[in-house]
Amino acid sequence: MRRHRFEVALAAIASVGCAGLLTACGVSKVVDPVAQAATQSAKSGGANVAMTISVAEDGSAATVISATGVVGDGSADLTLDLGALGGSAGVGKIEELLVKEDANPVIYLNMGALTQSLGTDKKWLRLDLSKAGAFGATFSKLMAGGEQNPMDSLKALESEGDFQEVGHTTIDGEVTTHYQGTVDVAKALADKGVDLSALPGGTNAQVPATVPYEVYVAADGKVRRISTSYDETVSGKTAHAEVTMDFTHWGIDPLIGPPPADQVFDATSLLSKGLGGG
Repeated sequence: MRRHRFEVALAAIASVGCAGLLTACGVSKVVDPVAQAATQSAKSGGANVAMTISVAEDGSAATVISATGVVGDGSADLTLDLGALGGSAGVGKIEELLVKEDANPVIYLNMGALTQSLGTDKKWLRLDLSKAGAFGATFSKLMAGGEQNPMDSLKALESEGDFQEVGHTTIDGEVTTHYQGTVDVAKALADKGVDLSALPGGTNAQVPATVPYEVYVAADGKVRRISTSYDETVSGKTAHAEVTMDFTHWGIDPLIGPPPADQVFDATSLLSKGLGGG
């Protein structure tokens, strides 16, 4: 039972990345102001981020996963709230660190009491995606393309899309220029060599060919919000997902690194067995 709860929680973490996959496949060659805003934002340093993923399956009530924290170039320090999904797995909030070690993406998770169910007294779980089999290799590509780190998603705004300005929207009292468009997800994934069959449920997943996007650019020329919604069918069940990422305080320089080694338990093999096997 404890092992099952652990795998469910890991699947939730994967779902954040998979949703991010469709949130960051790219929007740039399109309207110059959008591409310029993405470039200017990414080059300005780190930022605060608030991310929300809402998923409703076959008309059921939506499950909401949220994340807040700080992001930098290739790194992130996030606190995830899995909501009802976390409750069913025996997990409340999760601390997540995304770092690169020897150029490889590594995730550290502080999952509270659930960590102790693995028979360790360590505070942090370490997941080296480069060593997690087929699932890890695929997930590594997603991270390299910016789908797990909201900050890096800005660099992915250079893919297959078509956008136009539609007006102005006020977000938290700040007037932004609102762009709408679609992204050719299938081509973006193919260009990255991503193997969807390696992801949980991937062999039975039907990813939409194109996905609608909303991009909001602030008066300072930087991205304020990215949002999208899409339907995905996995094993005959259709789920509707909505993803929103808000960025504020561009230009901060967050110092993000791994936790102390004596507080870490390497769970890479569990990730490979629990998720890589579908």
